[in-house]
Amino acid sequence: MATESLLQSKRFTQILQCPMCLETLKTPRALPCGHTYCTLCLQSHINTKITSKERRNANFPCLLCGTNTTPFDHTVETGQWAETFPENCMVASLLDVNIGMRGRKGCDFCMKKRKEVFATSYCQDCHISMCDTCKQYHDDISVCDQKNSFSLNQRSELDNVRTCYKLRIMLQTTDVQIKSKEVETNLNKCSKCLKQITNCVRMSSDALQNDRAVISKKISSFIENLNVTLMKFERDLMVKLTDTHQSETLTLQYQEKEGKNLITSIHSDLMQLDLVMTRGSEIQKVITLHNLGQRQLKYFQATPGYLSSVNVIRLTLDIDRNLLDMLDTVVKFGQVLVTRSKFHLLPCENELLIQKDPSLVTETKLKCVSQFETKKIMQSEPGSGSGRAEITLKNKNFVKITEFNAKSARDKTLCQISDILQLQGSRLLIVDNKHQKVKILGPDYKCLNCMTFADCPWNACFISGIDVALTMPYQKTIQVIRIKDKMHTVREMKTKFQCWGIDTIRDHLVVTTWGDEHCLLILDWNGTEIRKIMPKDYQRNQLSFPSSVTTNWSQTVIYVTCHGGHTLVAYKTNWDILFTYTNQSKENVGGVGTDREGNIYLCDSNSSNIQKISTDGKFIRTLLSGKQKPLKIRFFKDTDRFLLTYHNCNVIEMYDIK
Repeated sequence: MATESLLQSKRFTQILQCPMCLETLKTPRALPCGHTYCTLCLQSHINTKITSKERRNANFPCLLCGTNTTPFDHTVETGQWAETFPENCMVASLLDVNIGMRGRKGCDFCMKKRKEVFATSYCQDCHISMCDTCKQYHDDISVCDQKNSFSLNQRSELDNVRTCYKLRIMLQTTDVQIKSKEVETNLNKCSKCLKQITNCVRMSSDALQNDRAVISKKISSFIENLNVTLMKFERDLMVKLTDTHQSETLTLQYQEKEGKNLITSIHSDLMQLDLVMTRGSEIQKVITLHNLGQRQLKYFQATPGYLSSVNVIRLTLDIDRNLLDMLDTVVKFGQVLVTRSKFHLLPCENELLIQKDPSLVTETKLKCVSQFETKKIMQSEPGSGSGRAEITLKNKNFVKITEFNAKSARDKTLCQISDILQLQGSRLLIVDNKHQKVKILGPDYKCLNCMTFADCPWNACFISGIDVALTMPYQKTIQVIRIKDKMHTVREMKTKFQCWGIDTIRDHLVVTTWGDEHCLLILDWNGTEIRKIMPKDYQRNQLSFPSSVTTNWSQTVIYVTCHGGHTLVAYKTNWDILFTYTNQSKENVGGVGTDREGNIYLCDSNSSNIQKISTDGKFIRTLLSGKQKPLKIRFFKDTDRFLLTYHNCNVIEMYDIK
């Protein structure tokens, strides 16, 4: 009775009423503010507030409280935004309770008009429920036989009669005794099979307990052996530390004693000089000054020698690189081997047998899992503007450290970072070819300084600690800028050809040129041409369009990439060709860099990968592959860490090769 009074109350009716159409809610949808509307009413309200042109960042107000509401998914068409909001399950449950407690079915005709009217009649030909008003219209215009239209109470009685008739037919056609024996036999078979399965489960549980005990012993033994190894490792390191500390301490004590002896001799000479100058005769003064002058020369000669022999000694710990690599890359030292099998009930000679299917056995082996063994996908989200496509890490020794955005607030389009230099203080100098800028990024990768040019700069290199040379291909110049305080142009070198790549070797500039003539130019610091390296006739196709140039860390080999022949050319310092490497994909090659071991890393822009090449020009492997085109690779000095840029991309990525 309490529930019926609740259903008849005015407050309950208001809860189930849509604020827009003032009818009972149909498929209620809840907004984030908490108010609920019919799906069709909410969609109609959205259509009146938002047009298709402004739907990207649009919102609409709630009709009751006025709260601005943003749809969950802007990619859905405007006409379907209402369906993206969650259904109010509580209100929907109340609607079901409302209809169920009344125990009556709604009129199908009125429901289409969004009216809640309960049905009193049912048409067996049309299979519809009707109220009294709709039944009159139905009887007037329908071609159905009115004898097949009856009240809902009559329909319930008819259903009961039909059910009794079906049961009577089943009793007449079924032999109860035979059927009962058949059912009893099947139940006994199932019971037997279930007992066998239960016994198997119990035996498996006991075996699992034994396996746990065995594995626990193995783990304890492994940990014990590991502890012994670590203790031996610690003991050996402590012995080495003690021996090294004692040896270096004795060295410093000897150096300290030697310095004190020199200081004592100087103080003794000063006292003697003071005594002679106050009490000695003129002859004693002359003789003393002469002797002290000779000793003074000895002191001047001994002091630099003593200073050069003195070292500031510090102790550091150097762990084997292989051990560090293992600790960095291994994320799981092992896992428990699990074997699973399925049991099937198969009929065979009127018996249900249990059969084990060996094909369904699954195992997980005990192994070390590398952190980068599986593929890792990095993809920029829609609308982020980074211009970076999907990239796949293929080699487990290839680790991504970080990435950062080189685009500044004033840049309206995507950047194209054609070169990077490492500055002091963890700063970076980047060449933005597309925006005709050179930027300096701080340790937090934010722009600290920026300089704009009239032409598009391409490559850069250091010619001193504070001066950087930039190639300006279309102006046929090389700009020298100073980065000490604020960037400014120091001087300009004019060239005869379009200069692209640039690097230094033994107090000279090496410049690649193409457009007017395909060659290498050797220049001094003032831009004066010293030598021109021209390819021979049979090499013109292979060595055409030289673009990027770099040297190894010892500056004994110069590497030049050539677009025309898809080749990498290695020159000796006397400009004889050491070897030529042709790109396997027969596509353009771009930036080139070398690690501290002398291996060469080649940017294959068309195939979108990085190729690792040995010092003798043989292909080793492909390190990076993706859809984005790599443009420039630049290694940090004396490390295996490098920066990588891409065509038309704001993102600069930092990787480490282990």
